[in-house]
Amino acid sequence: MMGIFTDDGFTTVASGTISLRTQLYFKIEVETFGIDTEIHLTNCRATTSADPDDLAAVVYKIMENG
Repeated sequence: MMGIFTDDGFTTVASGTISLRTQLYFKIEVETFGIDTEIHLTNCRATTSADPDDLAAVVYKIMENG
């Protein structure tokens, strides 16, 4: 599960229209039975389409090679 927040305490959920250059905080949770599971987020992007394969969509790179 992933949530997007406007504060580093992860209490205020980002919603509606978000202006460019707004600082956002991402919280990612994974439910697993493994005790040695690690998650490494390396790339994140926002698009104007719900379809990840939409080549006509505008893409905003949030994080690259993180």
